[in-house]
Formats: sequence, structure tokens, C-alpha cells
Amino acid sequence: MKRFVMFILVLALAIGSVMALDSMATVGLDYGAMVYSKDPNMEPFNFTGMQAGLYTYGNEFSSSGFYTQISFQTMVTEIPSELFTSSLMSVLAGYNHRFALGSIVDVLVGGGPSYQMLIAQGLGISGSNSSVGIGASVEVSFLISPKMAINAGASAHIGIYDLSGKELIEDIPVTVRPYIAAGFRF
Repeated sequence: MKRFVMFILVLALAIGSVMALDSMATVGLDYGAMVYSKDPNMEPFNFTGMQAGLYTYGNEFSSSGFYTQISFQTMVTEIPSELFTSSLMSVLAGYNHRFALGSIVDVLVGGGPSYQMLIAQGLGISGSNSSVGIGASVEVSFLISPKMAINAGASAHIGIYDLSGKELIEDIPVTVRPYIAAGFRF
């Protein structure tokens, strides 16, 4: 499992370094909600935390590139003793396409494989679960200087294969993460 995450990170960085003529790194805050497909009436599990992203393109005029987003979150709860007992890590890497909407606004749309690891204690859940699946993201980037941007967007992850149980997932977890971040171009 750890090897898989490291493989995805190294692969994304290797591809990014080949295309490193126009890159942007983002750091920000996000909020996540996870629901399961078999029980749509169940209350979602809510998480909040930080996210980081790396976007690489062939040059400043290129619209096709690659990206990686990593998110670390803790469960939102009203019970103080349960704070920081449950966490969610998400990794999304894949193809990204950017559309210019004028000279200072870009829309970034991407998709690819995703990895999620849920560590839960309390609220009727216990243990950890790792899954791989597919994910997608949509992001708006507002350029405030030639090297800095404010980004806002959302990512979605759909778990397909349970790495812990080594089987396809029947009760599919779906996670949606809206976020806001500062972007730095280099």
C-alpha cells in the first residue's frame, strides 16, 4: 500500500519534471464529505484539512498536462475526544486540461486514478481501509500576479478496489472535496 502511494508520487514527479517548462504548485484548505452507495440516506462523514497540488505543462501556452493532488483531512465531530481520531488521505493523479477564459482566469479540468486511505475510530466505524479508484477535478485559477494565483475547485473520488480486502468494493465510497488554495507558478 505504501509502495503504491510512493509509486504514484514518483511517477507524477517524474512526468512533471520532463514537462517542467510551466508548472504550478498549490497549497490550501479543503472540506470533504464521504458517502456510501448502498445507503444514500446515511449522513455523510465530514472531513476538513489541507491539500497540495502540482500541475505541469509543456510550456505556458500548452493546454494539456499532468497533475497530482494530495489531501490530508481529519473528521469533523462535535465530540472533543473524537477530534483527530479519524482521518482521510486522498491522492489523485492524472491528465489535466486547462482552458483560458481571458488573460487572468484559467479553468483546469482533470481526471485519473485515485487512492484513498480512511483511518476511523468511533461513530460506528473502526480500523483502516485503503482503496484505489477513479477521480476527477475542476478548478478555477485567478492569476493575481505573473507568479501567483488564487485557486478554487472541487475533486471527486470513487473507490473501486479495496486494497485491504483485495476485492472489488460493493458499497462504493464517494468523496467530494471542495477547496481553496494559493497557487505559485514557476
